[in-house]
Amino acid sequence: MSSRVSKRVNRPRVVAERREDISNLIHKFGFEMPRCSACFRANHPQCIVSKGKQHCDFCVSKKYTNCDFGGVTSQAFARVSREKDRIDEQKEQAEADLQDALARLQRLRRQEKHLREKAAEMVRRGCEDLDELEELEHRESVDRQAAEQSALNEIQLLEDHGVINWSAVPDSFFLGVDGGNSSGVVGP
Repeated sequence: MSSRVSKRVNRPRVVAERREDISNLIHKFGFEMPRCSACFRANHPQCIVSKGKQHCDFCVSKKYTNCDFGGVTSQAFARVSREKDRIDEQKEQAEADLQDALARLQRLRRQEKHLREKAAEMVRRGCEDLDELEELEHRESVDRQAAEQSALNEIQLLEDHGVINWSAVPDSFFLGVDGGNSSGVVGP
């Protein structure tokens, strides 16, 4: 006697589940056609068929063997299939075009916001045009960088000569009023 345990598989249940899966696939990816006799008798609202299948989704799910879904020829079915593919392709292209248009709209809105900010800055500073404002901002940036570099050089020079003793500077000098670091740099 064998020591193997045989598992009993409930074949009808497996076959029924497979049949239901096929019916669902036909329903999901198929096309609506005139109702077959079985769908008509069962008052089923629609008869969905799929390319290459001889039965509609309802007949597959009910295990009916004779499905006469409108007597559609394979040429007619192929024509419907091609038309659906064409429509799907056009939908995908329209969605891609819509995404491009939305991205372009967002970009234009950002540009408009930036332009409004620049216009407000022009009025505030009394500039004649954007070029004058940009030149003024550039000079301020260069001046600010030069001042920062000069201050760093002076601190480095004082540090090199031992003039600054950083341990003697109180922590409150570096920290904000609430005790947090006001410079945004994490301290020791």
